[in-house]
Amino acid sequence: MRLWSCAIILTITLFGILFGAGCSSTRHIAATERNLPPDDVLSRTLARDHRISTLQGEGSITIESPELSNSGSFDVDIRKPDSLRVKLNGPFGIYIGTLAMSPTQFVFFNARENIATVGQPDGRTLRSIFHITLKFDEILKAFTGEFLSSLSRDSLDNFSTIEDQYVFRFRSAAGIQEYRIDPDRFAVTSYRLLDADGKPSIIAVASRFDDDREIVMPGLVRVILPAERRSVTIAYSEIKTNVPVQCSFTIPQQAEVHQR
Repeated sequence: MRLWSCAIILTITLFGILFGAGCSSTRHIAATERNLPPDDVLSRTLARDHRISTLQGEGSITIESPELSNSGSFDVDIRKPDSLRVKLNGPFGIYIGTLAMSPTQFVFFNARENIATVGQPDGRTLRSIFHITLKFDEILKAFTGEFLSSLSRDSLDNFSTIEDQYVFRFRSAAGIQEYRIDPDRFAVTSYRLLDADGKPSIIAVASRFDDDREIVMPGLVRVILPAERRSVTIAYSEIKTNVPVQCSFTIPQQAEVHQR
């Protein structure tokens, strides 16, 4: 099911370029900041994330895969921790469809075909439509830039400063999780999940931070699946936090409903 047209194949080289670009920084950490203990850095970063209760934004979105590349504009409403609705538009603002998700249900209404797809938000349903394998919580974090989990401090494997950024490495059942955190904004600028062989299975890069906001937000987020050569890029033109949002979506009565 295509939302937009134009095929493109991503290369592994692109992933390296994006990760490298997202991890570099020209700002300098003051001596006192450079010596902050890991618990303080994590606490300040999680505090930033916890301040976000709702999000409303608009911008452009691109989903790339070996099969095709889809691009368009979007309007998103998020109510943490369990509601997300994204309205998708194609060229010239033509309405394409609406994606509504919760931790237990996935609904995508394709306006052009008048078909509503309903299923579990386990990544498999999303891939069947958008050619990208992401779960509900991964999609929500892509829009909010909240990649840091409330990890156990006992799983901390390494803590250092590299290229003027704090770098954390945690060991978990999922593999090694690596975070780079901006020392001035206390926001995650990159995240990697490494498998048992040390190869990245997920890469996320956040940039274009708006320092004039009450809560610092990234204007650009990329989530990449290197092994599958798939990615999603979210570029905001406008974003608001902690404002009233509407996340519910009602399937049109005449729509054909498909269960996944």
